[in-house]
Amino acid sequence: MHADPREVLRRWLPHVLMLEAIIASIVLVAYVVAPLFEPILLAAAMAMLTGPVLNEPVFKRLRTWFPRLSESLARRVAGITATVLVAVALLTPVIIVLISSAGSIEEVADLVAGILSRNPEQLDRLEMMIRQHVLEIDRIYPKLNLGSAGIAAGIRGLLGEALGVTTAFIGFVVSGTSAAAQMALAIISLAFFFVEGPRLSRTLLQYSPLREDQQDALLSHHRSTVLRLLSDTVASAIVKGVVLGGIVWGVDHTFGTGILPFLPIAVVAGVITLLPLVGVTIVWLPVASLMFATQPVGAVVLAISCWTANFAIEFVRDKVARRIDDRSSWRSFLLFLGLIGGLLSYGLKGLLIGPMAVVLVSTVCSAWLPLYGGNDDEPTHGTATDADEDSRT
Repeated sequence: MHADPREVLRRWLPHVLMLEAIIASIVLVAYVVAPLFEPILLAAAMAMLTGPVLNEPVFKRLRTWFPRLSESLARRVAGITATVLVAVALLTPVIIVLISSAGSIEEVADLVAGILSRNPEQLDRLEMMIRQHVLEIDRIYPKLNLGSAGIAAGIRGLLGEALGVTTAFIGFVVSGTSAAAQMALAIISLAFFFVEGPRLSRTLLQYSPLREDQQDALLSHHRSTVLRLLSDTVASAIVKGVVLGGIVWGVDHTFGTGILPFLPIAVVAGVITLLPLVGVTIVWLPVASLMFATQPVGAVVLAISCWTANFAIEFVRDKVARRIDDRSSWRSFLLFLGLIGGLLSYGLKGLLIGPMAVVLVSTVCSAWLPLYGGNDDEPTHGTATDADEDSRT
């Protein structure tokens, strides 16, 4: 006998209405915060990529050194500390460029003081130094076409917005175009994600079908994926940039004219070598071409030295990566695709957003595939058997 439709409606209609209300409220919130999507996404990417290797170690240290400190307060202190460390890491390349351009710490201090006081002469000086670096890179690597990108003027404009925080935020509220305000919102959101992110992750995992050991395995997999990302991209780019830049500088001072700058070439080399196979060639080939006409021996030494150094760095990187996770060789390629795809989609912010997307997918799939009978390159930690289900019920 068929059930009475009125009884079915009476039983299910309240739940349907509640679900619709929840969905409608989520859509409303998403619509309201849509203008803040990019800074929030950038903050989430930074928190996901740096939390396991920065925020969590600081939190554990605090709990070890100050056992009487409450977990909530320790989370806040760790989150603020980690946010400051991220900001320092982002500012370090700028400081290095200023020191290398200005020539001494005293001149850098005068330059920074002038910039903070909005001295037009110091701002002009900063723009000129940045433009000089850009022109040096453009002369060596003309295919990059950096000379027409307006980098120096853009950085000066960004500094002007950052120094006028109130004006920047008003401009962002009115038009949503202030890059300085977006970065400030990203840093504020990052501190929140550092503090509340671990608690939110644990809460969501408790509502998942994963057992406690599988939840721990999921978090461990996330940490190993982040470490793999840092070793495959960030650390590799820094090491290759410094080594290849040093080789170019050394060969030029030994065989060439001695005018090629170290820092601009190191920066370009660090970015270009993220490209697999051809990255190192793109670094040394233009320099060797310039050098070959007058110093062919130097050009040959440069090519051999760069390829030898790259082989040694790749050998060490492979050893380190296998110690982190010997089952994740395919993930390096996905992380590279995320890096390039994010760069094309979001500009410089995509260098964080793209890899974050790959890390998120890899982490979720590491638990989802074994749970439902799939098989990725991770060991299945086991799902609940029928006997286990019977014992629990």
